[in-house]
Amino acid sequence: VFEENKNYSVEGTSVGLRTYDQNDLLMKIESDEIDDNTLNLVSKFGQGVNAVLISSNKDVDVYLTSFKGEWLAQLYREDSVGLLSANVRSYLKRTNRVNAQIIDTVKYAPQEFVAYNNGLSSIATEISARKINENFYYSQSDKLLNNVNDELSYKINQLYELSNLLQNKNSKKYVYWYKKETDSLDKEITHHGSDKIINELMVLYNNLVATLACKNSIPYVYRTQNNAYLENLIKKLEIPLDEETSKIVKNIYLKSKYSSVPIYHSGLNLQMYSHSTSALRRYPDLYNQFLIHYFYFKDLKMSFDDKYHENLINYFNQRSIEIDLMKAEYIRALKIKEV
Repeated sequence: VFEENKNYSVEGTSVGLRTYDQNDLLMKIESDEIDDNTLNLVSKFGQGVNAVLISSNKDVDVYLTSFKGEWLAQLYREDSVGLLSANVRSYLKRTNRVNAQIIDTVKYAPQEFVAYNNGLSSIATEISARKINENFYYSQSDKLLNNVNDELSYKINQLYELSNLLQNKNSKKYVYWYKKETDSLDKEITHHGSDKIINELMVLYNNLVATLACKNSIPYVYRTQNNAYLENLIKKLEIPLDEETSKIVKNIYLKSKYSSVPIYHSGLNLQMYSHSTSALRRYPDLYNQFLIHYFYFKDLKMSFDDKYHENLINYFNQRSIEIDLMKAEYIRALKIKEV
């Protein structure tokens, strides 16, 4: 006697038993008849999804995206046959060890589902995607700045004009950036015309998000720099300064630091500033984006603790010092090797 939902060994082969009734057979027959189904995410759920084209050939395009579980659940409730058609495997119940573990993850650790499972595959005869951005090399952007002949180059030049206005409104930050470059260990810095667009819009965004966090009393990681620190230190130590030494002190570049308090950034001449635009290369930026989404937009879940927040900021500052020391040691080793 074989029982359902159990595995049996028959001549060395693992065999499971599954009962099919009339409804199961009907679903199987209907699933083989492929309908012309169209899913418009914007009409259905009020928003689309961001997708990355990860591979493409003459026959198939493969997109990688994230999809809300609530959406899948709703689609399954409305049309399970259409969703699990012949080209997609349906659920094989808990008799399979892996399937059982998947169910346990969904029930007891849903936050780990994406990490533990390599996703769902869906096949469509056609996908309507809208390209919302495009990346350019600096050299490509510079060519667009010097040759306005289409809508894209016109928009790039409009951004450049906007950047000029932002620069003229606050030119003090360019003195700060010059000091930063002079102090940099990387002496091969190349300048492009389109640098101004990146720099000005980056500063604008980081300033606006920091202001938003401050006005709404959102815990945040601010970026501060205090030139008065050096002047006060010199006065405290009673160090005499002649004209030449004063000029040297004035041109010293003081590195910025992270703070939980929105303190004036004297280098950029801004009442408050943050690192929020470069989440792919700096963890403070990623953390700040999480904070904004959690406290302001309320569309993301995370655990937050005031003490951990302060400890994390201290860690950011310590890591910045360690990275600078590592760079200095690397440059020193290269110079010794050249000798």
